[in-house]
Amino acid sequence: MVAANLGRALLCAGNDVHAIIRAGSSRWRIADMADDFVLHVADLRDGDAVRRAVAQANPEIIFHLATVRESASTEERLATMRTNVEGLQHLIEASAPLDYEAFVVAGSSLVYGKRDYPLTENAPLGPSGFYAATRAAAAILAEQFARSTGKPLSILRLFSVYGPWESGSRLIPTAILAALDDRPLRLTAPGFRRDLVFVDDVVDAFSRAATATSLEPGELINIGTGAQTANEETISIIERACGKKIRLSPEEYPPRETDTDNWVADPSKATAALGWKPRHSVEEGIGKTVDWMIGNRDAYSNDRLALATQ
Repeated sequence: MVAANLGRALLCAGNDVHAIIRAGSSRWRIADMADDFVLHVADLRDGDAVRRAVAQANPEIIFHLATVRESASTEERLATMRTNVEGLQHLIEASAPLDYEAFVVAGSSLVYGKRDYPLTENAPLGPSGFYAATRAAAAILAEQFARSTGKPLSILRLFSVYGPWESGSRLIPTAILAALDDRPLRLTAPGFRRDLVFVDDVVDAFSRAATATSLEPGELINIGTGAQTANEETISIIERACGKKIRLSPEEYPPRETDTDNWVADPSKATAALGWKPRHSVEEGIGKTVDWMIGNRDAYSNDRLALATQ
């Protein structure tokens, strides 16, 4: 989702944008603009293919945003590890000979684990679950590479990003569809909180990181708002934005291993290092998301909803 929004923003700014995609992967987020991107078909797990794609693109700025989340089976865990860890390493190695201006990696706040205080970049790692562990491992490798080589690579640890083109399986688009279509919604038990950051603000952070001149190699920067919102509060905001009540199912949505009653960034480093602050409140971001989903309702229609979860 972040990649699609960032790619669109870069195109609109007049940049030549190359993208590495897997063969057979869904292009639903870029279907209307696919001809504007230079697409390189390669699997990040294939080091030779990645090297060929990077050599062909010869990028000045590199953004890495690809991840896989599945971890239900041994096969899925191995595929997730290879994509999230080995895939990033392949991209790092393939681009190492280039004199690029910036390499910005999308990290995850899940690497911190559950904490009861605002998270700073020097908080100890304690990933909750296999996926988070792969993101922590990838970030450590990227940081080590940058510090040992002096390459201009930075890692933005994203909190809960939402907005246009978000997967249809996630809470906010699911709840918006429930309001628009009068569907029942299974909601988690009260109290689970997230630091919700609007995708346009995240795109702004990536753009700033790509042009920042004072970042240390391997710099870690949290991208969150410094405020947290309970899931039930998020539903109330969506109801107001849609002008409709959501019918809540009596059956609660089961908690995930990463759900917690306290999850919030300390974004002060992002402000100091990038001059970045979120421009959108949760109310404003959700309002824009509702307007966008109404205008792009066909992207989440019943016969395409399976694609929207990829």
